[in-house]
Amino acid sequence: MYLKVARIISKSAWGKVTPPNESDEKQIPGWQLAYDQLSWTKPENAPKDKETGESIELRSYHDYLQEAYPVEEGSNVEQNRAIHMDRLLSFARPGGPAAKFKNIQEKMLKALNLPKGAKEELNYPVELVEKIQKGEPLWDDEEQENADPDDPDHKKLTEEEKLMMDMFGEGKFHLIPSFFRTLIYLKKQKREFSVCFRTFGSDLNKIVWEFNRFCSGTHPCYSGRNGTPLIRFDGSKNAKDLRIRDPSQRAFFVRGSSEAKDANLVQGTFERPDCVIEDEDQLRDALDDEKYEEC
Repeated sequence: MYLKVARIISKSAWGKVTPPNESDEKQIPGWQLAYDQLSWTKPENAPKDKETGESIELRSYHDYLQEAYPVEEGSNVEQNRAIHMDRLLSFARPGGPAAKFKNIQEKMLKALNLPKGAKEELNYPVELVEKIQKGEPLWDDEEQENADPDDPDHKKLTEEEKLMMDMFGEGKFHLIPSFFRTLIYLKKQKREFSVCFRTFGSDLNKIVWEFNRFCSGTHPCYSGRNGTPLIRFDGSKNAKDLRIRDPSQRAFFVRGSSEAKDANLVQGTFERPDCVIEDEDQLRDALDDEKYEEC
């Protein structure tokens, strides 16, 4: 979650691209903060350049990183991804180019902290936080494969335990708490509502897993244990059943072009076929696979 917050800050911090240092063999330009407030959209009132007197062409730090260290293609993709990670983690820390926003970042992170009781129950080691922030593996797959279920020092983790560690090991919420509070408020107001998750990434399975735990009263922050409230949206005690369990509740869009008429919805799964989506014949062949037979 620290990295996600750092990305938000980097997309909201605006500065100017500076010439590369003469000593830099790769001649990669730098970036300098030029706008003293965070803004999700490009500020219209750009400050004047002290040397030229002209308005600065503002560039967000996020866009600067994407252009200076491309991660979509090229020979240095892995190296550039590591640079992105390192720069983002230090961006709003003391000595970083956006140290001015350090307090704002810390305030955002504090708002995402798990309740004390939930953190104590999970009891994850401190070193797990650093691994998550750096994107390092949280467990050794080979060691897990050969783990002895009866050995407490080398415990074999269940898939449920791995998900819990992956999502809450940093001591932060995964789905932001305001989302859960909104659902609780709507319930108290006896309002009719539905929940629809849409993502451009590949995180829907994790989101559904956490959401279903919240609905069933087994989420670490909404379980009724350790001073946390017990919340249910599982159909019990006249509550709505919002759990996502039926395949018909899962779907993905297929777009042949930017035209609305060329968009189709495939129901039954989140898993997109491994093919050129825009190629109708390839898509039809891929969807004929038995794993899509219920779609």
